[in-house]
Amino acid sequence: MDYIGCKAKSNAWIYSIIDSMLARKFGCEKYTFIDGCAGSGSTSRFFTRMGFDVIANDLLEFSSVMVEGFILSSSKLSATLRHIERINSLKGVKGFFYEHFSEHAGRMYFTDDNTQRIDACREYIASVRDSQIRKYLLYCGLEALSRVSNTTGVHAAFLKQFKTRAKDKFTLRGEPSIDTPQAPVTHHMDIVELVKKLKEPNSILYIDPPYNNRQFGPNYHLYETFVRYDDPELIGKTGLRKNWKAESGSAFCNKNGLAAALQQIAAHSQSELTYLSYSSDGIASIRDILNSLNADATIFTRRMTRYKSDTNPSRKYNLAPLFELLFEIQRPKP
Repeated sequence: MDYIGCKAKSNAWIYSIIDSMLARKFGCEKYTFIDGCAGSGSTSRFFTRMGFDVIANDLLEFSSVMVEGFILSSSKLSATLRHIERINSLKGVKGFFYEHFSEHAGRMYFTDDNTQRIDACREYIASVRDSQIRKYLLYCGLEALSRVSNTTGVHAAFLKQFKTRAKDKFTLRGEPSIDTPQAPVTHHMDIVELVKKLKEPNSILYIDPPYNNRQFGPNYHLYETFVRYDDPELIGKTGLRKNWKAESGSAFCNKNGLAAALQQIAAHSQSELTYLSYSSDGIASIRDILNSLNADATIFTRRMTRYKSDTNPSRKYNLAPLFELLFEIQRPKP
């Protein structure tokens, strides 16, 4: 799915660093991987595949679907694929997405036809009784939604003309899944509250917070509304959820808030190892982060490609090198 900061291309690199540390310092004990800012679910899914017990958390509810929906029993696969076939053959209905996120509504996030298909899909999924299949279908629906959205990758604005992919038919596909008894546990709360709640000494805490002042709630409100399908009150030209600040406002998007959050995490976390992903373009410097954590850290770096919202030659982009930073902090022994 479209999601800025998704770690799909970095997960193997992150895993290699963590695996090396565990092998050198912590032996073969079983460790729980805590994904404190799970986002698109990419990292939680990767570490589930690698055999970790995973706890995933995010302020946005759709993140839980991206993690839980990845788990599907092989015994349910045939039934699930039949559900997908039925959804793709449904006649469209004029529901919430049609009334608010279509050309008809004056918000060109999707074609009129696709919004009606989205509404029909969402109503069908709500009727599925098996919770595992329902979550998997929501996960497939989110990926399908992303494929036909008429945006540059985030939902803070829509394009004035439908681009090619937005004209494609909204269609669910069978997305990658895993059949495992080690299903991730998901939470939907502020990360500081999470670390206060969890008592997991044999654990690795991984934090991948926002790097700048752009909140993820407004940038991915379509995903959130698709999952909740709660007929929220909308505001503004782009139809943001009116209560997005209360639902998903993140302290990490403010330099002072980030410092306070990291201080609280450092004070309350029981994890033996903490890893923090950040960007060389972030609102906080390396020194700011180390001061907030009140700890020494090993810092790993990886050259990254800058995100560009379009290819317009008149748009000016920062040409300075961009690096992903991974801070490794070991909790002092009592």
